[in-house]
Amino acid sequence: MMTFFPTPYPDEILYSVFARYHEKSPNFNGSETARDLFNVKRIVCSLEFPTLLANLVRNMPLNSPFDVDRLILEHTLFPYYTVFLSLENRGIIRRYMLHGDVEIYNKITGIINPLAENKFLRFCPKCNKEDMERYGELYWHRVHQIRGIYICPHHKIPIYNSSVSFEDNKYKYIAATERNCVVETEVVYEPKTYEKLLIIAEDMNWILNNPEIKTKIKEQYLNQLKILEYATVNGGLRQKNLITDFETFWGSEILQMTHNTIRKTNNSNWLLKMGWNKATIEDPLKHILFMRFLGLSPEVLFNQNVGYLPFGKGPYPCLNPVCKQYKKHIIENVEIKNNYKTKSPIGYFTCPECGFSYLRRGPDKSIEDRYRYSRIVDFGDYWREELIRLLKYNSVPTVAKLMGTSHTTVYDFIKRLNVTKQLNQ
Repeated sequence: MMTFFPTPYPDEILYSVFARYHEKSPNFNGSETARDLFNVKRIVCSLEFPTLLANLVRNMPLNSPFDVDRLILEHTLFPYYTVFLSLENRGIIRRYMLHGDVEIYNKITGIINPLAENKFLRFCPKCNKEDMERYGELYWHRVHQIRGIYICPHHKIPIYNSSVSFEDNKYKYIAATERNCVVETEVVYEPKTYEKLLIIAEDMNWILNNPEIKTKIKEQYLNQLKILEYATVNGGLRQKNLITDFETFWGSEILQMTHNTIRKTNNSNWLLKMGWNKATIEDPLKHILFMRFLGLSPEVLFNQNVGYLPFGKGPYPCLNPVCKQYKKHIIENVEIKNNYKTKSPIGYFTCPECGFSYLRRGPDKSIEDRYRYSRIVDFGDYWREELIRLLKYNSVPTVAKLMGTSHTTVYDFIKRLNVTKQLNQ
């Protein structure tokens, strides 16, 4: 059992806590520290998914306030990388982090991009300055170690590589110091690039600290794709428009920096999979790129239902001019179908009181659209009865005007309903 264990600082990654323990202990090398922490002679230091945490907690001093889940949630990148995983796969990775007795390679290949692996431990100069003033020492922040992050979300300045190569120090615990965290060349991004990198960084930080999804992500995406007309009512993707607009939105520089370029020759590239019901993408960075392109933030995506309402929310008005409910919002539901030519939505509305049914090609562009129809589907019994009644006392032009229809339609009904005979009786 250890006689002491450093209290983790806010957002400190566990590797950093181990490194501070190593610095304060009399140990000469990483093996001795690994023995203290995990009861093993040697272990590869993992930044993203440290393992044998059950051993670590057992070795902590008595009355330590930390348990395994608190360490995982507050001091590892597990919350960020696993947010889009199934509960089962999340559980497997958690078990690996506790005991290291399961293979997680297949579970993490989809959530960490190998091309974006950080070669060095990273830092923000302003975070370091504040940490030194507040705590008297530096530490490695976990948010700065996320793959694909370039900006500190707290200070909105670039993140820099330290001189600590993770590849060259797999078995060592090296704490952040003023000597290994030096800004040799100041990084300045173009304003447009900076703005996009900042959005990505802030979303990464938000997800890291709010890893709970209360909605059905696939439905959310599909509804937003329909709203933006990148998908048909039936869910078919307009692939060419989607890919072209996505690349224009982010630009080639951002997609290359985040290692998420689109292979146009591949009909199953990751961007298209985002919109497919049966495909699964688990890399959080890809989700950030996709949701922002669709105009969604993680707060909305995770917590608020995105509804596809091409005709707005009901109830909808009856548009039968002779109905007592004319222009009153009495129709509760709309049936939405797909135009087989344009793939745009068509709404079918039926008044429950008079039976008048109409369709409108959508989506609606303004509130005034609610009071127009593209075609009448069924006039309904009430309309027909009213037509016969009015014809007894009015001319066809007058009736057409009162019924909100054309002379031709009135004459057609006179013929079809044999109204002349009824009127003569």
